[in-house]
Amino acid sequence: MRTDPSLRADSTPSSPAFLCLSLAKGDREVALRDYLLRLGASAEIRPDLTIRTTWDAEDDLTAFVDSWAETNRVHVELRSEHPL
Repeated sequence: MRTDPSLRADSTPSSPAFLCLSLAKGDREVALRDYLLRLGASAEIRPDLTIRTTWDAEDDLTAFVDSWAETNRVHVELRSEHPL
């Protein structure tokens, strides 16, 4: 998984993380979205096949996504996104 070194995907309830995930393989977006939903994150697949997620927990979302990517042998790029 490729992540900006300064990016921390964890947050406090008052400041949710807005993240955008891009998968190298274009057939796993639904699986990753469902995984994020099971973790309690919001997750939406966009028309460009990226996934926008909001994470309100104190856990580090990057660790969960990294584990999923390694298990599924899929390259995932993670970048922060400012709320609209």
